[in-house]
Amino acid sequence: MALLAVGQMTESPHARLVACALLTLSCACSDDAVGPAAIDDTPGEVAWLAVDAGLVGSCAIADGGAAYCWGRSLLPACAGAACATPTRVPGMVASFRSVETASQFVCGVTDAGDVYCWGKVYVGSLGDGTTLVSETPVRVAIPEPVVVVTVSFEHACALTGEGVAYCWGGIGNKLGLGGGADRAAAPQPVATSLRFRSISAGTTQTCAVTAGDEGFCWGGGYGSLGVGAADTSCAYSDACLDTPAPMAVAGSHQWISIDAGNGFTCGVTLDHRGYCWGAIKNRDDVTLPFGVLGSGDVSGSKTPQPVAGALQFQEIATGTRHACGVTLDGGAYCWGSNHSGELGVGFQGGSASTPQPVVGRLRFSALSAGEHTCAVSVNRNVFCWGIAAGGGLGGGTIAPGSQAFPARILLPGP
Repeated sequence: MALLAVGQMTESPHARLVACALLTLSCACSDDAVGPAAIDDTPGEVAWLAVDAGLVGSCAIADGGAAYCWGRSLLPACAGAACATPTRVPGMVASFRSVETASQFVCGVTDAGDVYCWGKVYVGSLGDGTTLVSETPVRVAIPEPVVVVTVSFEHACALTGEGVAYCWGGIGNKLGLGGGADRAAAPQPVATSLRFRSISAGTTQTCAVTAGDEGFCWGGGYGSLGVGAADTSCAYSDACLDTPAPMAVAGSHQWISIDAGNGFTCGVTLDHRGYCWGAIKNRDDVTLPFGVLGSGDVSGSKTPQPVAGALQFQEIATGTRHACGVTLDGGAYCWGSNHSGELGVGFQGGSASTPQPVVGRLRFSALSAGEHTCAVSVNRNVFCWGIAAGGGLGGGTIAPGSQAFPARILLPGP
C-alpha cells in the first residue's frame, strides 16, 4: 500500500493520528504518542561530542574525551536502573576521540591512536587474542596509530593513519583476510593494496572509502556489497556473493562516507546525495520488507539507489532494520522499520520506505542507528528514541517499552 508521508502530519494531533492510521495497518497510535512539536535543546551541564547506538546499549564521548556507556548488554556489572544511566567507562585515564558499540561489546580510539575494546567476546571481537569477558577496556595490538574503529555484531575493523585496514573477530569473508581465513582473535590486515580513509563494519559486509573517494565492500549477502551484476544468486539469498576481496561499488559515484548495516548499506556522495543498496530478501524469508533503502522500493537492490526526495545529507547511519540521515541544515530523517518508534516520528508501528522527518524541530550534528537511534544536537545534548528495554535510551529505565520521539539522556552519574 502507498505510504502517507509523515511530513504531511502537521496540522493537529488529530490529523497526525488519522495519517498514522493510514500509514500502516500495524500502527500503534494514541493521543499522547505523537510527541511534542518542539523539544528543549538548551545547553546542558555536559557537552557531548559523539554518540553511538547499538542493540540495547549506547555509548557517548563527553567534552574532554571521557567515554560513557548505558544499557545492560554494555555494562555487565550494572544492576537495575543503573544500567540505564550514562556511566563512565571504568579503568580509563586516556581520552577517547571516537567510540563504537555493537551487540555486547564496545571499541574506542584514544587521542593517542590506541584502540581499546570491552564487553562480552564473540569469536575474538575484543581483539586481544583471548575469549574472555572484560568489563574494563583492553588494548588491541595494532602496529600503527589508528584513526577510526568500527564494530558490528561479530567483528571489528580499524583504520590506521596510513590507510591500512585491520579486522578481527568473525565469522566470514567480511574480515577481508583472504587465504580462506574466516575469523581472527587478534587484528589482521585486510588483504588488499588499497588504502582507505574511512571504514564501516556491517552484519554481513564491511565497506570502506579510499583516498580517491571510491567505495569498496567485501563479505556479502542480500546485495549489501552494491556491486551490481558482479553479484550472484543462490538458495541462501537472492544476492549472496561472499568474497574476502574488496570489490568496487557499482556506478561512478564519489563518496564522502559509506555506512554498512544489517544486510544493507548506505552512503553519501560528494554532492551530499544519499544512496542505499542491499536488503534483497531471502526467498524463504517471511518477514515484512521494511523499506531500508529509503528509495520507495522495498524489493532491495544490488546497486546503489538514490534515497527519495531532494534531501542533501551530512551523513547517513544504518541500523538493524532502519536508517537515518542528518541533512546539511541539521534536520534528521529516518526510514525503514518503526516497530519500536526508532524512526522518531511520534508514534510506533509499521514502516516507511522513504525518509520521514524526526519530530521535535531539533537540529543535529551527528546521528547513530542500531535497534534504536541516538543523536548529538547542535547544542551538544544527546537525544535517543526507539526501544527502551535494556536501558539503551539512557532515560533511567530498563523496563520494556519504547520512546517514539527524541528525549534527552540523563546526566552521567558520579
